[in-house]
Amino acid sequence: MKEGSVIVNHTSALGLNPKSDMIVHSAASTGFLVSSMAFSKNKYFKKTKIRMTTLCSELFPSTFVGDNTVPPITCDGQEAQKNIQISIAKSAAYLVNHGSNNTLWLCQQNGILSLVELQKIVEFTEKYEPRIIID
Repeated sequence: MKEGSVIVNHTSALGLNPKSDMIVHSAASTGFLVSSMAFSKNKYFKKTKIRMTTLCSELFPSTFVGDNTVPPITCDGQEAQKNIQISIAKSAAYLVNHGSNNTLWLCQQNGILSLVELQKIVEFTEKYEPRIIID
């Protein structure tokens, strides 16, 4: 278990889909993802000692998953498909205990929690990073 405070932001995985038919929802989710990633950068972590990670819940199967996959989270695929909320809650609990700062995770319908690697988001947040003044 990791020490210190943690913030687990949650949004829809539609923000990971640039070709979504739900344009407004996808854009809002993407904005939330980018903001969360920007505010969890190491320079803020060093000042606040608060780990921040983002959890996306999947409404449909995704192809945006990286190679670092956590084993299924104590709920089988059938349970997860019937109740995605259980998977989201278990994923958030896992990330509170084990999630690293400035990471993006996908809670898939089949109950698997996966690390998402999106280089474009990192490049975007470095270029258009919001500024926070912490006393």
